[in-house]
Amino acid sequence: MTENILSGLGELNQKGSRMLLPYAYAQAQKILEYLDQHTRLVLKPIGLFGAKGVNCLQKNQQNTMETINQLTHNECNLVVCQKFLPEVYVGDKRIFMIHGEIAGAFTTIPQNGDFRADDSFGAVSMESTITDQEMALCHAIQPKLKEDHLYCSKFSTFKI
Repeated sequence: MTENILSGLGELNQKGSRMLLPYAYAQAQKILEYLDQHTRLVLKPIGLFGAKGVNCLQKNQQNTMETINQLTHNECNLVVCQKFLPEVYVGDKRIFMIHGEIAGAFTTIPQNGDFRADDSFGAVSMESTITDQEMALCHAIQPKLKEDHLYCSKFSTFKI
């Protein structure tokens, strides 16, 4: 069995995170500025998985600073800030690649009004087909995945 080479993961985390995650901040002021540009944001702590710690902030929400301070551990940890996309309610498609080749895809649909498309929060997953646009994206990132020795990869495509 082949595993992702740790140096590839380290390179992605240290050098690529700013390129891949241009809106990752620890500073409350930066997050508030980004929130000011949009009416609703999703904040995702880096290093957690399974939608743990993921929160949705709205402009003029009462507990905004408390939420930001909790997620960033008082401005010590980065959180990814993303504009909230209501399309998540129709599903978040994930494409899996192994050795740079497409291995499959599935769509996860949030349930019961929750915006988190994750099984651990009750979302329902189903197998999906891959569009021509998604196929082109997979081919575009394939060389970088191989170069960084990231043999098993997944990414979300509902934002395309």
